[in-house]
Amino acid sequence: MRTLLAVLIATVLQMGWGFVSWGVLADRLQIVRGAPAEEPIRAALRTLPEKGAYFVPIEGYGTEDWAQRHREGPVALLFVHPAGVEPAMGNTLAEGAAHFLASALLLVALLRLVGPPATFAARFGLIVAIAFFAAFVRYGADAVWWYVPGDYAAFGTIVMVVSWALAGLPIAALVRTRT
Repeated sequence: MRTLLAVLIATVLQMGWGFVSWGVLADRLQIVRGAPAEEPIRAALRTLPEKGAYFVPIEGYGTEDWAQRHREGPVALLFVHPAGVEPAMGNTLAEGAAHFLASALLLVALLRLVGPPATFAARFGLIVAIAFFAAFVRYGADAVWWYVPGDYAAFGTIVMVVSWALAGLPIAALVRTRT
């Protein structure tokens, strides 16, 4: 019961932080920007054959022509749904909550696998270290391999670490070493 309570509280805290970080701060800090002259870009993206991840330039990968186009730019990694999607925030929020809940359960399983440290501070420290590791791997890789801008990678890393630090509070408090 303590585990379920910890995971539910962690999920609520992460959802709240997600709203503040991505819903308010990211906009104010312009972490994700709108493109000027959006309609010609949207028209070009509609010509893609199916939803998916696209990298530009990719044609002729490894050739000198490709390298020249890569140097000249633009270079982009795009996640595209050419036919559009319904902006149903309710579904997205439910899926996000389910993702946080499942992730918190996995974190608890990991803590149990290694044997949760005896003190709150040690459990919380381990959770924050795991969060930093995961955020660094995820956003660092994007910055290195996909040219994700540094401000986006840094913001994403900070958001993830804070999110899991918040989630770590109830988990560290309620998930203890079994005696």
